[in-house]
Amino acid sequence: MNLYVHQENQQMLWDVMNKVHLIQSFFQSYPPDQKEKWFKSVIQMFYEKYSGKNITYVELQQINQETISYILNTIQEKLQPARPIVAPTPSFAFQPPAPPSLAVPTRDNDKEALLNKQFELRQKDYSSALDRPTPEAPSFLEKEEDTAISNMDELIEIQRRLREQDYQKYAPPPPIKIVEEGAERITMSRVPDEQMVYENTTPTTKKNVTWEPEVRGSHVGDELNSLKAMISDLSSVISVLTRDVSYIKQHIDTSALNQHS
Repeated sequence: MNLYVHQENQQMLWDVMNKVHLIQSFFQSYPPDQKEKWFKSVIQMFYEKYSGKNITYVELQQINQETISYILNTIQEKLQPARPIVAPTPSFAFQPPAPPSLAVPTRDNDKEALLNKQFELRQKDYSSALDRPTPEAPSFLEKEEDTAISNMDELIEIQRRLREQDYQKYAPPPPIKIVEEGAERITMSRVPDEQMVYENTTPTTKKNVTWEPEVRGSHVGDELNSLKAMISDLSSVISVLTRDVSYIKQHIDTSALNQHS
């Protein structure tokens, strides 16, 4: 019943009640605070009637309509003492006696229809104010195009192309070409100023390897360190891409389960 006793809902019922000319005329001969006390007693009565029930918005509208109908019927019966009382009376509700000179309205049905129309408009405004749109699930997928991914095969293909691009970006340099010059000398070269020469020192086919002074030791070590660094970078990139694919697949599976449920 928290929705029923909510401040906005009570304010809406109070405004609707005060717009009825019948109710305004009835309480003109009483102190100003008596109308508010009687209204609170009516709210208390319906709260105790549905106490402990977790109501929905549809049930809230029904209880609000029941409250307005009770208020109208009670005032009309106070103005017509000869008619039997049908609606229950709150145990501690304020029961002001009907003024003897108060005239009974002749078009109660039209006023009640107008009241119900005003009440429905207020009820729609109140429901729209309480309804909060559900936020969309965040998407961490980087799309190449604006179109949505239809299946996992398309997602895997996109990730494969991304890995190929990263591999081309961090790929190691081309392998060292071995060029044989004649039958006596083989030269391995990367750039013009770095050469590794194999010389044949005997008449036989056995060949010895000699290093030119400018590439001895330090250049080979630098190249090995560079290759190791590139391999380490590629391993890191592959690890990140594998984790991203696993996360995206898990996110898509979770979204599909939520839609089915």
